[in-house]
Amino acid sequence: MPAKPSEIKKATIHTYWDSKEGLICPLCSSQLQHEFNNGGRKIITLKGSIWVVTNYYSCVNLKCEMHEAFPAAYHSAMQRKRFSLEVWAKVIQHHFKHHLNYSTTVELMWDDWDVSISRNTVRSICEFFEMAGKQYTDKKVLKEVRSSGRIVLSLDGAQPVKNEPSLWVFSDRLTGNVLLARNLESAPASTLCAIFQEIEMLYSAPIVAIISDKQKSIVNSVKQFKSDIPHAYCQYHFLNHIAEPIASKDSHLKKTLRKFVKQLSIVQNSK
Repeated sequence: MPAKPSEIKKATIHTYWDSKEGLICPLCSSQLQHEFNNGGRKIITLKGSIWVVTNYYSCVNLKCEMHEAFPAAYHSAMQRKRFSLEVWAKVIQHHFKHHLNYSTTVELMWDDWDVSISRNTVRSICEFFEMAGKQYTDKKVLKEVRSSGRIVLSLDGAQPVKNEPSLWVFSDRLTGNVLLARNLESAPASTLCAIFQEIEMLYSAPIVAIISDKQKSIVNSVKQFKSDIPHAYCQYHFLNHIAEPIASKDSHLKKTLRKFVKQLSIVQNSK
């Protein structure tokens, strides 16, 4: 099993299958069971490196397409990719929006974010993005998705810089393929619903379940698209949302204490 590098100080992130229906298969409604975890892997983000342990699950129904072990993926990680979705978004914006070459992008990623990335990796990310935008022309992906006959859609948007477009990636959990990637100025429910319909049309396969962070626009888009399909909650986002009110109060308390301590210091120094 891989060992967590000593330089990563942040707490280990564990991924889990999380849905209001519990450990229930979204395809056949049988029980899901935990199989194993990958021991962890390093993901490089714009805010430093993190260690993510991915748990794998399977459906107990031997005839179900989800009987083979599948990962409960981390929301910001690309399968078998070591850079996070936010890093991908920043690289793509540098190249496609600002028309910067690969070498300049490498320099800016280091100067602005302390992210060490090679020119070849920047090129691969940009080529992957271009390919994902035209993925429906890829016969291999088409064959895999159509053979599966169903899509369990995972989606997430990353906005590395405020007021800039977000990179949205739409993936199929059953085949592990990226189905579509879009740079969106905004993502209202109507836009996402249209993309869901486009994916079904491109791959000639129905979307039978969706996994996301359940932000309001995504929830509304799923209701517009197919209100009866399972919509699973990303565990990482769920825990983050719970912690937000606590973190807000903690920040307020910190400011109050700092102000009080400074007043004490002023009084002490004036004597």
